[in-house]
Amino acid sequence: MKHFVVAALLLVIASISAPRLHAEGRFVWGAEVGSGIDMSSDDMSTLDIAAYLGVSMPWLDVAAIGAGIDNYMSNSSNTYPIFALLRSSFGPRPRLLFGEIRVGVGLNRIDSRADQTGLYLRPGLGFRLAHSSKFSSYLMLSYLYNSVSFPSPKVETTIHGVNQAVISLGITF
Repeated sequence: MKHFVVAALLLVIASISAPRLHAEGRFVWGAEVGSGIDMSSDDMSTLDIAAYLGVSMPWLDVAAIGAGIDNYMSNSSNTYPIFALLRSSFGPRPRLLFGEIRVGVGLNRIDSRADQTGLYLRPGLGFRLAHSSKFSSYLMLSYLYNSVSFPSPKVETTIHGVNQAVISLGITF
């Protein structure tokens, strides 16, 4: 019942704000694929996919919520990030270079360990490859921090956080 009340409240808020959004911005959605290279030699590099939906307004290219799957290549572990995304090219119109930040939680399923939830933080810089009024493609370089902790598979230590350099290719409609 609690979930129904929350969903109904969100639907009411969305219907009230929809005419205002149409005048100031537009609905956007996007998807991307990429790879995260482990920077701490813990063998935790990933193949990633993500999708998001939100709005685009002047001075803010994308304000969205999204989710993804980060699949670790060296083992059968996964992270499922759920994030808020803000992207801006720091001007009223989209430019070649833009900044982005993703903040949220990572739902971590580490091989043979209890599931964990931790901070998911991913600031980055992107380069617009193609742009029109209906779509935009981009290449993004990001830093990723995931606050998961688990015993190292290589040595008798505990890993506190996964740090990655991420490169992704995406499109926004």
